[in-house]
Amino acid sequence: TFDGVLYNGIFANGGTLEIEANTFTNLSSLYAIQVGGNSVHFINHGGNTGNGSISLEFTVNDDTALPGDGLTYVIQRYLEVSPDATLRILPGAVVKIAPDAQFIVNGTLVTGIASSTESAVITSLKDDSVGGDTNGDGSASSPQAGDWRSIVFNSGSTGNFAHTRITYGGASPYNYWTGS
Repeated sequence: TFDGVLYNGIFANGGTLEIEANTFTNLSSLYAIQVGGNSVHFINHGGNTGNGSISLEFTVNDDTALPGDGLTYVIQRYLEVSPDATLRILPGAVVKIAPDAQFIVNGTLVTGIASSTESAVITSLKDDSVGGDTNGDGSASSPQAGDWRSIVFNSGSTGNFAHTRITYGGASPYNYWTGS
């Protein structure tokens, strides 16, 4: 149990992070777990509960699954799937994407399972209807079309979507920071 933690309960910027059946309560940060960097091997067996979310800012270099039985996942800046890797967003998982965040697939992205009764969800960081108030602003914001850009599949990549709900994406590729 992680209780009363001032910042992230867990921060991984490299190495192997394997998590399962943890409880996060009374966090001062929006993130229970923050995974960043290009050399992280992230294994989530699920069952992580409580308040906070899992911030994903890394390159997936091997087969990685995001189970849907615990905390919400947030892509704040980028998530990239490398050419030889597979990212699986399992039924019940909620992935929220911030404005201007990049979700790039060079390998394989598999979301949901056709035979499941639960959907995998990819939505806006402002969407409080699934996964709770992940951005921590109460009712100050509400989701709308174009809140986040898109999932980009580059040449040679593969996507397999089954029983997946994708909402509030489709923003212009215009970059507000660089003006291009």
